Amino acid sequence: MFPAISAIANLGMVYLAELLNVNHWLFIALFALMTLFLFYVLEKKGGTRRDRAAE
Repeated sequence: MFPAISAIANLGMVYLAELLNVNHWLFIALFALMTLFLFYVLEKKGGTRRDRAAE
């Protein structure tokens, strides 16, 4: 397991889009869509926090 991690660490400063071998704009768009989907799911769930001061 360590040689696999060491091989990734020896690549230097690389971005996740480069590691996945995709265009950086495609990666940004997919990340934005995933973020919006997450906010949508959290909004639909409706899990609001209770106010502790009111208890």
